[in-house]
Amino acid sequence: MFDNDADLGLPRHVSVVRDERLGNGIAGLFNQLTGECYSFSYSALTELIGTVDSASLTSTRAVLTERGFFDVDPSLAVDRMLRYWLTMPAHNPSIICWLGDRTTVFRPCTLETCLLPRPDSLPQILREDMGDDESRLCACAAVSDTLGAIFERMEWSRERLYHTLCELARPDRQLIRLARSQAQMADLDAQMHYPIQSFMIGEPAKRAAEHYSNLSISAEHNFNWCEPTVAYSFRKQTEALRGLDYGAAFLEAIRVRLRSCESPLRILEVGGGSGTLAAGLLQTADAAGLHVEYHLQDLSAAILDAQKALLANRWGEVKYHLEDVQKSIPEIEFDCIVLNEVIADLDVHHGDSGSVRQSGAERVLELIKPRLRRTGVAVLTEYGSLCQQPQVVAHLEHIEHSINFDDLRRFSLGLGFGVELLPLAEFLGFNFDTRMLVGQQERNLCLKVAFDALGSHGFEPKAYTEHEFCEQFGDVITSARMSKLSFAPMYQGKYFGPDVRQFLALCLTHPDSSND
Repeated sequence: MFDNDADLGLPRHVSVVRDERLGNGIAGLFNQLTGECYSFSYSALTELIGTVDSASLTSTRAVLTERGFFDVDPSLAVDRMLRYWLTMPAHNPSIICWLGDRTTVFRPCTLETCLLPRPDSLPQILREDMGDDESRLCACAAVSDTLGAIFERMEWSRERLYHTLCELARPDRQLIRLARSQAQMADLDAQMHYPIQSFMIGEPAKRAAEHYSNLSISAEHNFNWCEPTVAYSFRKQTEALRGLDYGAAFLEAIRVRLRSCESPLRILEVGGGSGTLAAGLLQTADAAGLHVEYHLQDLSAAILDAQKALLANRWGEVKYHLEDVQKSIPEIEFDCIVLNEVIADLDVHHGDSGSVRQSGAERVLELIKPRLRRTGVAVLTEYGSLCQQPQVVAHLEHIEHSINFDDLRRFSLGLGFGVELLPLAEFLGFNFDTRMLVGQQERNLCLKVAFDALGSHGFEPKAYTEHEFCEQFGDVITSARMSKLSFAPMYQGKYFGPDVRQFLALCLTHPDSSND
């Protein structure tokens, strides 16, 4: 994907990038130091680097020259960038700390891995001892200053500074980044690594039903690493949910909407993932003295086995159903039917006019109707919007579609359901002002490996609040002089797991309940 081809006469800090999914259809130049990427057709790129004839390419070359894309001379490259701010890009999952007598970096084997469809195995985390120059420059990036101010303090030659910058900014490392202004440096989004993501390589995704029914990896790996759910991210008690875990908050929201809450409460959860929602809900019900008859339905035997392993020790009476929800639901009446982060995986039908019908979700709503008690409630949560057509999402190893909730609301009303549609955050009572640890799966994996190496075990892949994280690991971070970790309010959506702001909850009551 990256070619630093010396024959092209490019400086060391510039790479050629190609989208290999399309052959040579799209290519570009990537400035490793600033993160800027300019894309062209491959033929135009070849002309741009070689002999420039057309006016448009001449103009483009002038822009790239001004941006330092052709500064082969290290001294010229450094002079152009001395006014820039040196920073550690927020996108980078790597962790730098002091281990023994050396500065050490823990990083994925290739940074591109972080943005590709999730493989069957975790990215390998490399441990590298950094050279003295690299360590000193990273320490400067951690406190944030202009490259010019750093250059004056270091008293290095321009060639030495350039060499160190290029080593730290290699595409497989990206440990530092040069920002044009302090405002850009302070904006986490400005430092996100879009260029590599734009040129990522991926195999064709499978249909969701095919992916799950033939799951080749463990359910724990799939839901806790490849595609963590909101329920998994917040499976432990957290300030972000008023001191509750996801399952407890879900039970609380259900009970408010039930017209009758007599024991036993019969609940069906379809597509329960690794079972974390069920575990939290059942534990809360036990503590409240509420008897729950819990049913879990899935089309994957492997996923049901994982749920059994998690729940069997304490809740042996949970019932399991190996069925495709688009074909059938157990012939039992339920007080509550839950599809939490499931309906994006269901079938859609593409019309000739470009319209998209959510045929799988509509079929499920039809099946729910005769299985829901008159006093009960069905809850369907998923990411989507109130009006936008379903959009294909193929960043995983299977295809999903975002949900048009207005279409489902109108379809539900047509079936006679009572309908309540609201943000998932409101349904569960999330506090969006809670400050959270910034970082997705790769950052959490690097942190876990780093903490283990430092002798501090217990780090988990989940959404940590700042208070919780600092209380548990603050002393280790300080003693190891760990590179700066970022925290941001939950409403910025930069924590581990899906962004809750993108999710809605569709709550349905039985068509006959209004006659009670």
